[in-house]
Amino acid sequence: MKKKPLPKPITRCSIWIKKLLFIIICIASFVACNIEPGKHETSDSKTVSQLDTVWNEVAPFKKKHDILDTDTVLIGTSDSMMQKYNASLEKLDGIIHRIVGIVKHYDKQPIYWVEVDRQGTQMLLLELNNKPLTYAYTGRSPEYRIDYLNPYIDCSGKQILKIRAFSPEVFPFESSTSPIKLRIGYGADKRKSDATPEYLTEVITLPQYVLDNGTQYWDTTITFQAQVPWNHSHRLENAVDLRTLPDLEERVLRKYEEIRQYFVNCDISGEIKFSENRIPYYNEVLYKATLNDIKEGINEGRLTFKPNHPDKKVFPISNYELVMYKDGKIALLRGIYDKTAVIKLIKYDPEVYPEPYEVKWHVFFYMPEGETELQVY
Repeated sequence: MKKKPLPKPITRCSIWIKKLLFIIICIASFVACNIEPGKHETSDSKTVSQLDTVWNEVAPFKKKHDILDTDTVLIGTSDSMMQKYNASLEKLDGIIHRIVGIVKHYDKQPIYWVEVDRQGTQMLLLELNNKPLTYAYTGRSPEYRIDYLNPYIDCSGKQILKIRAFSPEVFPFESSTSPIKLRIGYGADKRKSDATPEYLTEVITLPQYVLDNGTQYWDTTITFQAQVPWNHSHRLENAVDLRTLPDLEERVLRKYEEIRQYFVNCDISGEIKFSENRIPYYNEVLYKATLNDIKEGINEGRLTFKPNHPDKKVFPISNYELVMYKDGKIALLRGIYDKTAVIKLIKYDPEVYPEPYEVKWHVFFYMPEGETELQVY
């Protein structure tokens, strides 16, 4: 295989342009990868009439709640909103220095990722170790993405990846459309960007037996080995089983609305503080441990909060379902139809796109042992 650099995650259109050559090389190599495949554990398929039976992670709401704001809020560019934003910025330094003091630094920096090539009509959800990837590959446009897997790896050893391909409309899998393709990549050291990446699985795609026969859902589970310098398994080991909380629905809805209000109020420091329990873990597994690393990561999100365009707005949370993972220890809301994040707003970043565009904010909740409030996982 031709030598190529270790990849970076591809998430925004500007990065797509910068990495176009690398993407072309990677897609081409999908058909020429000769490596030992990961072990396939299970697989299942369902027809159109059976699609509703596959979402076992959904916890149906027991009653209707009037907790969420139902209005779209226009933020715009008013002086009052800019004053709120600037006041919030002034509080960031203290929070950032507190995070820097917690984040661990590792000498060894292995990196794992998934490459997804989705040119057809099939949709895709991925779960690693019974935790859903925050990005749902369910958009209507073709896409090629690279997403890091380190945040979903708790410790070294066997990793379990569940792959779920489906079509939510009455269009079963057909051989006439381009199939989904994906594989797991690995780099021994994230800092060596010119190193040749390795692949821990063969190219995984839809099997022939699910095509042209009315099948609308297919999943498979594969395993691969990972060696990482951290062990975060304690985070969920003794966490509360959220299914035992009689008011779980209300708790989750209130937390999601609380996060949404940070965007309504252009309060970046409020949101960072709200998520402060998660940020150190996230940064250290991606080896972003220095003050500059953490500042850079937070600064990348500033324009999500800044009132810098007349069309800047925050949408209400709607068309959602409650889902549970890790034996009831993680709870989140996702879209009923597209299975993606439910906090949505308009962002303006002319370096990414010349016009305002929609972004989504992902968040999971859990309750550590001994705590009484949900926290961001």
